[in-house]
Amino acid sequence: MVRLFQAALAGDRRATEEIHGLIRRFARHLCHRRDTPGFDWEDVAQDASRRAFDGGLERYRGSGSEQSYLYTIVKTTALQMARSSARRAAREDAAEWPAESRSPDDTAHFEVGTILSKLAEDCRGLLVRVFLLGATYTELAREWNLAESSVRSRLSRCLRKARLLAEEGS
Repeated sequence: MVRLFQAALAGDRRATEEIHGLIRRFARHLCHRRDTPGFDWEDVAQDASRRAFDGGLERYRGSGSEQSYLYTIVKTTALQMARSSARRAAREDAAEWPAESRSPDDTAHFEVGTILSKLAEDCRGLLVRVFLLGATYTELAREWNLAESSVRSRLSRCLRKARLLAEEGS
């Protein structure tokens, strides 16, 4: 099977499709074996394919099977995504709004409508869809043809901007 990587690197479409199929199978297997909150096996497969074809195949030295090498790429990708998801969740849990805005009686310092109106249209729309309309990362990822991790990253950036606006207004 050493020829599979060589064929893919030479532009053989069948070899490329076979590698994508293996990566998808490994990602599905890894993500269904354990609970992987925050991302989907398809996100893992997409990221692992990108890593494999953006230099991973060229780095293969021929020791061990190509399938083992691909499995290692998929496993590493899944672990990194799990760690990123956990770190992001910890940052979001640890983030605090300005102390002045926490008082329910003090609405002058913090008004959601004012902050939303100051945000760019794309951020405002994303925050409204997720927090007010209940859209899921999966729905948005499919709609925008992105990985769920990209949707979460956009949401984190928009929340950061909203928090900065809240702090400026206090």
